[in-house]
Amino acid sequence: MDDLEDDKTVYSSSVREKTREWLRGTVQPMLNRNGFMLVVGTRKHFDDVYAHMIKDPTFEVRNDPAISQMPESYTFDMKMDSDGRDIIENVVVKGPSKVLWPQERPIEYLLKEKQAVGGLLFAREFMNQVQSDDAAAFKWEWLDKAKQMGQHLSFGEIPPVEQLQVVQGWDLALITDSKKAEDQDGDYTVGTTWGKDQDGNRYLLSMVRFRGVSPNELQRRVVEEYERFKQYITCVMIEKNAFGQLHLLELQKKTDLPLKQHLTTAGAKSSPWTGVPALAALFENGKIVLPYREQETKDVVDVLCQELYGLGKEKHDDTAMSLWIAETAMRDASFQYAVSFGDGVEYDMFGNLVGAEESSLGSYSQQAQQKHMTGLWSNFDWYEEH
Repeated sequence: MDDLEDDKTVYSSSVREKTREWLRGTVQPMLNRNGFMLVVGTRKHFDDVYAHMIKDPTFEVRNDPAISQMPESYTFDMKMDSDGRDIIENVVVKGPSKVLWPQERPIEYLLKEKQAVGGLLFAREFMNQVQSDDAAAFKWEWLDKAKQMGQHLSFGEIPPVEQLQVVQGWDLALITDSKKAEDQDGDYTVGTTWGKDQDGNRYLLSMVRFRGVSPNELQRRVVEEYERFKQYITCVMIEKNAFGQLHLLELQKKTDLPLKQHLTTAGAKSSPWTGVPALAALFENGKIVLPYREQETKDVVDVLCQELYGLGKEKHDDTAMSLWIAETAMRDASFQYAVSFGDGVEYDMFGNLVGAEESSLGSYSQQAQQKHMTGLWSNFDWYEEH
């Protein structure tokens, strides 16, 4: 079999999965006993079918890049054409080199091709090296570290940390018909529950991902996800596109969720403080924990990591955008303060006694908040509890 993958088959995770299922479920069972399957192709994506063959111990893999040894250095001799443009006349190579097909594609030819198509495309099409990690906003090493830190956690579990702030962020999809969403490989609606401890570490507490549901069902799921973490959540932020605005208005009318709207702009996405670069910096600095214990959790986290790593190249970025919206909500909600009454008694913004051993970690439920806020307000002579 030749060229199982192309630009279209690797464009989204669902299409890539269909290719793998076709190979495993349709082609491989057709092999006779002692038969073998020969597959030839060019890598197109870090999660393409060839990547899974490389990991599969039942496959023997041979990787033949166009250039197996780069020369020590090379330069281009330039000349000016009739229009005054500089063009390459000759390639000067210094030092030994090795190429796969010297008769047809010598080193000089390949170096000119690299100059013409660019380093990333040359690496993929000629060297069988998919997207360079250096070009990714989120390095695979950072994402792996985040998963390793969360290998003892699953979705729905609250980590044993102090003063956990929790928010939710929603990126909403437009298509409401399930068959149409599948046929068009439409966007997903994604809701992220995001926590931060007192040391600034972030925890992915939950992530739901679905598409092709009615407006009423979508709103029901937003409420359902809020109810799971109700006692912790301070803010539910929803993307304010035209579709999101309608849901926001309906939810404001029908519920008492702590809703806040979010408008995505190109400037906000690229802001070093609030945008995607700030989120990438948290991963780089080991401040994010992704749960990775149970298979159901792993499946969703793997989709998130693929979208983060391939951001700007993957067809879908819904989990990445939902995570970013949640982080934006967290930064908006992170204004903190403490109140001192001058007699050594100091309370933080949660009503907890600062520095006291008996200070509650707080679940931020109504009952716990009332207990600590009563202690705070009772320091005022004019306050009377009712």
